[in-house]
Amino acid sequence: MISQLWKKRLFDWLAKPWVFPMLLAAVMVLVYGLQIGSLGFYWDDWEDIFLYHLNSPVEFLKYFLYDRPTTIWVYLVFFPLFGDNPILWQSFNLVLRYLSLLGLWWTFLQVWPRRRYEIGWLALLLAVFPAFFQQTIAVTYSRHFAALTLFSASLMLTVLSVRRRRWYVPLTLLAAVASFAQMMTIEYFVGLEIIRPYLLWVVFRDETPDRRKRFVRVIQWWLPYLFPLAGFIAWRFLIFKPVPGADDPNGVINLTLFKKDPAGMIVHLAQNILQDFLYLLIFAWSNTIQPGQIDLASKAAWFGWIMGAIAAVTAAVVLGSKESPTDNNADDRLFLIDWLLLGGLALMAGGLPVWITDRQIIVGQWSDRFSLGPMIGITMIVIILVSRLGYRRLQQSTILGLLLALSISSQIREVNRYRLNWDIQREYYWQFYWRVPGMKPGTALFGTKMPFGLIADYSVSYAINAIYAPDMDAKHLPYWFFSSMRAYGNDIPDFVSGLPVKYSIRNLNFTGSTSTGIVPNYKAGEACVRILKPEDEFSPFLSSMEAKLAKISNLDQILKENNDPRVTPAGIFGPEPEHEWCYYYQKADLAAQFEEWDTVVDLGNEAASKSFTPAVGMEYEPFIIGYACHGDWKTAYELTLKAAALTDNMEKSLCGDWARLEPAIQQGGTEAREISNKVKTGLQCQ
Repeated sequence: MISQLWKKRLFDWLAKPWVFPMLLAAVMVLVYGLQIGSLGFYWDDWEDIFLYHLNSPVEFLKYFLYDRPTTIWVYLVFFPLFGDNPILWQSFNLVLRYLSLLGLWWTFLQVWPRRRYEIGWLALLLAVFPAFFQQTIAVTYSRHFAALTLFSASLMLTVLSVRRRRWYVPLTLLAAVASFAQMMTIEYFVGLEIIRPYLLWVVFRDETPDRRKRFVRVIQWWLPYLFPLAGFIAWRFLIFKPVPGADDPNGVINLTLFKKDPAGMIVHLAQNILQDFLYLLIFAWSNTIQPGQIDLASKAAWFGWIMGAIAAVTAAVVLGSKESPTDNNADDRLFLIDWLLLGGLALMAGGLPVWITDRQIIVGQWSDRFSLGPMIGITMIVIILVSRLGYRRLQQSTILGLLLALSISSQIREVNRYRLNWDIQREYYWQFYWRVPGMKPGTALFGTKMPFGLIADYSVSYAINAIYAPDMDAKHLPYWFFSSMRAYGNDIPDFVSGLPVKYSIRNLNFTGSTSTGIVPNYKAGEACVRILKPEDEFSPFLSSMEAKLAKISNLDQILKENNDPRVTPAGIFGPEPEHEWCYYYQKADLAAQFEEWDTVVDLGNEAASKSFTPAVGMEYEPFIIGYACHGDWKTAYELTLKAAALTDNMEKSLCGDWARLEPAIQQGGTEAREISNKVKTGLQCQ
């Protein structure tokens, strides 16, 4: 009796309307929020951060005139509130996603009030949808989730207008405005408008059993929402024109291609759709666990598995306490048909803005963003298929719980990957700043590849300009990063000095020269950031391409100091990190560039007193030269031996260092010449 009483109380408590919203919030905080203070900016986030630092809404508009000029309202409204604080943007993006899912959950409950179980699982699986892994690119995707939030709010208002008919006019007006706003923000969810008439069809089912009359009624209620849809279509295909001379990056497939080969284009589109459909239905979920990714030594992996299991069990208990499937087989079949039809329609309509531009979810590094539109439809289909596989509630909860747990685990691991990337970015830009306090305008940064992942080459360019150029002009940007493997033969004609280097993207322009560039080199986790110089031609760890770039690196572009307090990574990356070896190396390399040998020696002595040592021998070189030029030949010799012992194939580079020290050796007397001879003999210098 007592156990039955407690069971009833538990079920009554779990049935309270606020329990599921709390569960949904807990899952999203668990997956995305626990590491939010250690996340930053990635990929296209840097585009928006850069535009914010231009301090010009006009330039913001000019930049987005090329594809989505109306999307800038998100940034014009929220950048004044959040600035370039990554924690605020991460929190904002997470709240937007939560509100969008909460709105969909509430709306679907109003339409299918006896299906809390399936609707709850829908919201939870959408929260950790395993085909989309870019939640942490917060500034960029704030516009996507702002649009999805507006869309779900619009659906909510539509359903409310049915339930509160005396408020029909204001609620419908607000819903139509929200619908138009979400379409104009970004086009990803335009096709999901098909959900609205289907929801109205179900809502009016009991009131209007006659299908013909119900169809007419649905059209009448849906008619106000056709105006914002028509307005968007008119804007997108009739009014909006790309900037003269530029292609529309989101343009639909050219109709001329259809005229040339209509059958071939139809087959091509059908193949793209089928491939994406199979990926979303099967492989997106199965890829959440891969044998090669199982790492028992990884704390993040264990945390993801444990938290996923806890969340899945909790969800199964909370949602399992809801009403059992109805005993009315006709109602079950009707619900099955509703969700299969609506899911299929939402899947196709949600993917339409992607497929008509000849893009795919499965093609491209960042293309998982294209799964946002179809994710509602495919998740509905998955839930219905699971409900058919598991006839008992326990079986269904087990399968859905497993999908949820695996999705949570994979998302947590992905968030951790972004966290580690932000640590690497912070190290890179602070080390770069220590070595390069300032740069002359027109400085190009040449690199053979991206210094780290989860970015594009323009991401580095935007970050460097945001840090170093507080008064920049979009028409004449002072700095730009070139990934030489992509730019060689195009933006970089050749790896010889004196050639013009130009780059333009949208309304931004950079002009420089192969004679006014520096070459940053970074191998994260292996060594400090290095600014290569021509003498580094034979330095270990450099590829042939990097060695060629080193020859055109002009350190005269680097300023000794920068007195502008606005030039600092601190505003974006937070307080300056503790000074460890790489700090002393960067400052010593800078001092060596300007032949401040006393400073080099002081830095070397301080680093030694704190037992800091390098990971690679090349980082001893500025200290070797500094101690030698300061007259401490013994220490220079000891560091040379350490460098040669620490890293293989250092001989050519070290021999070059001592060859360049020859004038100082001749002035250094007997000790200098003796030590120089020992070095040359030991290293077998030619």
